Amino acid sequence: MGDIGKRHKRQRQRIYCDDVLRALKQIWVIMDCICGKRIRPMLKEMLSILQRHKEIKVTREIKKKLFTDKRFNY
Repeated sequence: MGDIGKRHKRQRQRIYCDDVLRALKQIWVIMDCICGKRIRPMLKEMLSILQRHKEIKVTREIKKKLFTDKRFNY
């Protein structure tokens, strides 16, 4: 038996950098903490709407990283 209180090292690499994660969390909060299954198909449209209304500022690099995850097919 192992020690329950002992933390394990992270096995996988992070998918998103801190800037991308911050933007994704901001969109998630604006959308009232919607689940990932529902936010995924609407993310591209919501990001453009939020940028148009100056609710969020993201660089082209962050926008590209949000939409180029190989697990998601947009």
